[in-house]
Amino acid sequence: MKKFWLLFLSLGLFLFFGCGKRGAVIARIGPEKITVSDLENKINSLPASYRQYLATESGKRQYLENLIKEEIVLVSARKAKIHRKKEYTSRVREFTKELNRKIKDYKEQLLLELYLTELNKYTINVTSEEVRNYYQEHITDFRQPRAVGLSHILLATAEQANETYRRLKKGADFARVAAEVSIDPSSAGRGGDLGIIQPGGTLPELEEAIKQLKIGEISLPVKTQFGYHILKKTSEKSLTPKDLTTAEPEIRQILLTEKFNRWLAEQDKKLKVRKNYDRLSQVQIKLPTSSNYFLPSEESNPDSQK
Repeated sequence: MKKFWLLFLSLGLFLFFGCGKRGAVIARIGPEKITVSDLENKINSLPASYRQYLATESGKRQYLENLIKEEIVLVSARKAKIHRKKEYTSRVREFTKELNRKIKDYKEQLLLELYLTELNKYTINVTSEEVRNYYQEHITDFRQPRAVGLSHILLATAEQANETYRRLKKGADFARVAAEVSIDPSSAGRGGDLGIIQPGGTLPELEEAIKQLKIGEISLPVKTQFGYHILKKTSEKSLTPKDLTTAEPEIRQILLTEKFNRWLAEQDKKLKVRKNYDRLSQVQIKLPTSSNYFLPSEESNPDSQK
């Protein structure tokens, strides 16, 4: 008789905790249960920083307790038939629509990705010979960016900058004028000398102006957020072109883009693509309401205050 009860008890425990390792029941909450697989899936869907703690015994226990509390509330919610209320069904319907849209978008993106891979491989692939030919024909485009010696004079207003530029064009010494009028304290004492400027080492507006200058030339006043700059290029490193190996990835991308654009133009004709830009006004965009996202007003645009 004793053996019978032990067997019965063992069978009960077996049924309670489940027979499969992944399906083993960790907890029962009324009619609901939480299995090893449930807990694993929940934890593994969390960010890595959380999983680090939840991999410990105490972490798993704490997370399980939270799941049990959540399930207690869910059991009560089902008994209260919350899932039959209009708000619930309405929100689930909207979520399902959004989810279906996301699935559709994902499928289309995956289709694009896989087809473009095949297209690049078989249709618009770039050969090594094409890369070599392009390199030889455009070798001047692959000269290394230049490091230049640069001096500048920084002025507060356009009027001051124009007056200073006129003085320099009449032959005034750049270093002396910089020491007199430049409002840049770090370079004025050195006659405006900024030292050697590496490519990308200054403001984009100045980079563009520097490209136009020959050694010894001065620029027209260039406006930046700091004021008005008059630049003088004092030196420049000799240009050496990139070798073919270094330039190859860039050339391949250029040629791929050209071939892809030609392919697109051909497909455009074949498919007889038609556009009606007048209907763009009918497209309604939901703009963010948070104050962190806004388009600058005319008042906040410095150029509008000129």
